[in-house]
Amino acid sequence: MKPHVAPKFDYHEVCTVLAALRVFQAHQLTDYLPNDPDTRIKDMEHFEDCEPLTGEEIDALCERIRIPPES
Repeated sequence: MKPHVAPKFDYHEVCTVLAALRVFQAHQLTDYLPNDPDTRIKDMEHFEDCEPLTGEEIDALCERIRIPPES
């Protein structure tokens, strides 16, 4: 198992990561990359030694990394 990594992101980066997770989640239903319909999501190099998160796991991850609105 790979070590846990917890980088610090600024607000702009967190917004981008959350948006990317939601796009990824939406395309899991088709199982293929939106910009490369011949490549399955599970065949991406990022998933050589692990499975992609499920939709529910992505929801939980987004909640964990979400930045609360400023008061």
